[in-house]
Amino acid sequence: MAEQGDERTVRLASIVAIDIVGFSTMSERDQRNAAAKVEALRERIMRVASAHGGRLFNTAGDGFMLEFGAAGSALGAVQDILDKRGRKEPPIRVGAHVGDVVVTATEDLLGHGVNVAARLQALAGPGTALVSAEFRSMARSSPTAAFQARGQKPLENIEERVQTFEILSKRQRFARTVRRVMWSAAALVLIAVGVYFAPEGWRFYQDYTGQQTPGAEAPPPVAP
Repeated sequence: MAEQGDERTVRLASIVAIDIVGFSTMSERDQRNAAAKVEALRERIMRVASAHGGRLFNTAGDGFMLEFGAAGSALGAVQDILDKRGRKEPPIRVGAHVGDVVVTATEDLLGHGVNVAARLQALAGPGTALVSAEFRSMARSSPTAAFQARGQKPLENIEERVQTFEILSKRQRFARTVRRVMWSAAALVLIAVGVYFAPEGWRFYQDYTGQQTPGAEAPPPVAP
C-alpha cells in the first residue's frame, strides 16, 4: 500500500495497550507526584518490554502502546508488568490483540490491530488484562499461559463483537491450582469412603429387602 510515494509496511504484530487508572484524579491532587509516577512506570514498562523482545512505540500521557513479534512474548511481558508491580505504582489496565498493523515513517503503528487492543484496554478492570481470542489462541502454548473466558463484548466503533479472555495473574493462577487440588482431594476422599462402606451398604440393602446371598440354604423346617 503506497501513500504519497512512500511504501507503508503491513505486518502481523501482538499489540499491548496499557493505561493508568485514575490518572486525572492523581494529577489534579498532585501534578508533580503524578508525573514522577508516570515516568517511573514508563521506565519499568520499557525494560520489561525490551526483556521480552518488544518495544514501546507510542505514549500518550498516561497510556503506553507496546509491540511484540510473538504473542507468547507479549503474554510474558504483561504477566511481569502486572505481577511485579511496585508498591507506589499507580494501578493499570491492559488490553492485548494480535492483528495486522501499518508501520508509519516514524515507526509508529496504526490499524485494526492497534484499535482492538486499545478498545480491550478500555474495557479491562483495574489491575487486569483483557485479550482477544486471537491473542489467546497464539499465546496459549506458553508454559505460563492461564486465561479466564469473559464472553463476547462489543467494542466501540467496531462492528463485530470480540470474544474476550482475562489473563490470570500469578495470584489467580495459584488460587485456581489450589481449588483444583482441593476438588481432586475431595473426590478421592468420597471414592475411598464409598469403597470402604460398600460391603456394609450391600448387606444393609439385602437385610432391608429380605434378599439372601446366592448359595445360601433355607433353614430346615421345624418338626411339628
